[in-house]
Amino acid sequence: WQGGSLIGFIGLWHTQHEMSLDLMRSKAAAPSGVMQALVHHAILEAAMQGRVRFSLASVPFLPIDRPETLVEHFCNWLYRFCPNRHCGPGLYQFKQGFRPEWKPRYLAATSLAAAALGGFDIARRIEQREYTD
Repeated sequence: WQGGSLIGFIGLWHTQHEMSLDLMRSKAAAPSGVMQALVHHAILEAAMQGRVRFSLASVPFLPIDRPETLVEHFCNWLYRFCPNRHCGPGLYQFKQGFRPEWKPRYLAATSLAAAALGGFDIARRIEQREYTD
């Protein structure tokens, strides 16, 4: 909050043992570092509650060291040549600031087309970076 106005928020999922970052949104006029402060506070709160793990969640379209499948090659291409079509590089940089232990995650689908559509839908929804009243 700033001057009675909400300028940013994060959403969190939690279980008995873990807390996970879900949604992050801030206004364009929010002070620099407000999102880092919110995540930092959430990490401290999770530890105080005895949670053994805090997940920063996934970063879509990160490059893969040794792509093997067509989908992996496509994700590498998308990451490198279309950085304005997704927020992968910025989200990766933001989360890397917390020195996470990165683990691969996968998108499961019934076909290559379904995987591509699902991946694009995720990216489209993430792209709305700023919230409005």
